[in-house]
Amino acid sequence: MKKAFFETSILFEPFQKRSHFGGKSYSQAALAILKHVSPYVKKFKPVVSTSVLTECECKLNDILEAKRYKKNVKSIREIHREFINGSELVPITKESIGMTHQILEEDGRRNLKVMDVLNFSCAICSGCSNFFFIDKEMRTNLILNRIASESDMAMSPFDIPKNIDR
Repeated sequence: MKKAFFETSILFEPFQKRSHFGGKSYSQAALAILKHVSPYVKKFKPVVSTSVLTECECKLNDILEAKRYKKNVKSIREIHREFINGSELVPITKESIGMTHQILEEDGRRNLKVMDVLNFSCAICSGCSNFFFIDKEMRTNLILNRIASESDMAMSPFDIPKNIDR
């Protein structure tokens, strides 16, 4: 079964008080992924990295950030725990840190966030065939798209999945 990396933004989309990317049906679709009932999860082995876990914990422990969610932190942690228990957990490696550093030094970096690039690098280094994400900066970034193509990993914005049959 092919592996698909699920980026942090998908793990938080169902809990946003205001969905930034498509409203209620979009949040429900993201929640279906977390509950392992989505076609995405049935078609691929879900993968998360220790970088995603770290980012989740930081967000959940931030009092200001927690006010943005429509569920309490304890409920979100439980849903995340269930998703992670059914997923492959991959580590942050020297290779993924090196790739992150190289990407962040390139001129075309634009508005990429460090954690997003680290998550992307972990997906590449762990051999994922798809990288599911929400962030629009990642969707249009030429560097990430070039590296993903060279690594035979499909960049799959969650709302517009492409190359799902790879």
